[in-house]
Amino acid sequence: MPSIENGDKELNGRNSIVGEERSMQNLEEGLRWLDQARADFKTAKDCLKDKNYYASAFFLSSPLKKL
Repeated sequence: MPSIENGDKELNGRNSIVGEERSMQNLEEGLRWLDQARADFKTAKDCLKDKNYYASAFFLSSPLKKL
């Protein structure tokens, strides 16, 4: 099987390159979800502070689903 050099790593075949690209895309997507979960959690805390319990419960359920 031919090998392709990528930086200091050696990848064997096209499937390895595609797999690495997909892993990077998954990582980036996961980090976006985590950022949004943090923002939703902050919103839930702000709603709770304002005694807006319904909205707080709604915004709290969202980050829990993301994590």
